[in-house]
Amino acid sequence: MGKFLIYKGVFAVANYVIGNDKIFGLTNQGQYSVRFDMTDANGTSAFAEYNVCWIENEENKYKLHISKYSGYA
Repeated sequence: MGKFLIYKGVFAVANYVIGNDKIFGLTNQGQYSVRFDMTDANGTSAFAEYNVCWIENEENKYKLHISKYSGYA
C-alpha cells in the first residue's frame, strides 16, 4: 500500500486539493484535459497542457495517464 493512501480521501477548498478517489471519479466520467502553469524564481512563466487526462483506481495505485501535449514547459 503506502504513501498514496494519505491522499486517498483528502479534500481542501483553499488549495483545491480533492484527493485521489474524487479525481478518479471525476476523470472517469468523460474526457478531460489538464493544464500546469509554472513560474520559476526569475518570474519566467511556462505551461504544459494535455488534452487527455485520467487516473486509474486505487487498485491500480491511481496511475496517471496524460497525452496530447501542447505548451512550452
